[in-house]
Amino acid sequence: MVTNLSNLSAASLLAIPEHSPERLFGGGADDIKKAFRLLAMKWHPDRNSEAGAHRVFQHIKCLYEKSEERLEARRGGVLQLAAVDGKHYEINYLRCHRFELGSMYVAGTVAAFVIDLAHADLVEAAERMIRKLDYADDRMRQQIAPHLPASPFAGAFRTAHAWVIVMRKRPDQLLLLRDVLEHLGGRLHPRHVAWVVSSLLNLCCYFQHAGIAHNALSLDTCFLSPPDHSVAVLGGWWYAARLGERMTAAPA
Repeated sequence: MVTNLSNLSAASLLAIPEHSPERLFGGGADDIKKAFRLLAMKWHPDRNSEAGAHRVFQHIKCLYEKSEERLEARRGGVLQLAAVDGKHYEINYLRCHRFELGSMYVAGTVAAFVIDLAHADLVEAAERMIRKLDYADDRMRQQIAPHLPASPFAGAFRTAHAWVIVMRKRPDQLLLLRDVLEHLGGRLHPRHVAWVVSSLLNLCCYFQHAGIAHNALSLDTCFLSPPDHSVAVLGGWWYAARLGERMTAAPA
């Protein structure tokens, strides 16, 4: 997080990507609000007549809103869901992250994806792809399967407004890559980058073998196991396709 906010230039502020608001706003709710007020006093178009002030202020506002969302996500809570078959489910989650299809709730042993019914075709595509994951032999299965979603899902049901897909985290201590980076201030030590990249390359080699294009490897779809120095890809399967086939949809 930047400490001397008043000295930041327009170029420096605009260079902060929207997915890294922690580079500008950090700390608790009061710290974030205080920093935003300070920046608004300098860059709000009503106070700043420079030609690019409006653009800079809009970018600051976007970063502020994303910081507020992440602060809310860190609070955790209880997700209560009523399935259309009358059953009720409750998930005690640690983090909540919104994404283009709905929301992801990261709990101690599972990751639950709540996806708008309008995207039912993507849910079905993911289920088909995961169900058909195959391996050349038992050794490959032992090495790769723990780092991919299990089929059948740990849970799958429909509510009045959404599909809910529950994937078990194997091992339980898996951490979302975005959460790890946020905790570490946006940077991983090079030695950790090395095993993350190595593990991802291993999974990509498997995808090539299996004829799969995942199409959505990102901070919000990859989970880390620091003790095992490994990566699991639990999210983003809505966009996966067989090599040479058309994608059902592309990530936003």
